[in-house]
Amino acid sequence: MPALTLYENPLNCPSGLSFQPGADNGDMIRVSRFEQYLNDRGIEVRRASLTTNPRAFMNSPEVMEYIFDHDDCLPLAYVDGERKTEGRYPTDQELAEWFDLPELAAGAPALTEEQIERLRLEAQAWGDCAPTDCSSCASGC
Repeated sequence: MPALTLYENPLNCPSGLSFQPGADNGDMIRVSRFEQYLNDRGIEVRRASLTTNPRAFMNSPEVMEYIFDHDDCLPLAYVDGERKTEGRYPTDQELAEWFDLPELAAGAPALTEEQIERLRLEAQAWGDCAPTDCSSCASGC
């Protein structure tokens, strides 16, 4: 099974989404959309943030060496172990090409209400901090 692995900057929860008022989720909605789309097509998406899964970094000497040698290289995207992008998330067009899914070039479909609720509950379980401000964090960090 093909796999996309994303090594990411510190995130407030595995999806990187915050449901706090005024939170700017930036690219995280698009990432959640393509993650769901790829998973639905049998493509495994692994996400490793420095805060939510630091062990994934430690288990990859190549990634550790790369981030120590290159400032601002996160996020890194790998497909089946091959580094594809650095310093940004892959575009929908790149994903479409890498996984031979031409329909993805126009963007992954919107998340369902059920999927959004699952992501909201996940963020809540992690404390739902806003990405740049912990003043509203449910866990009191």
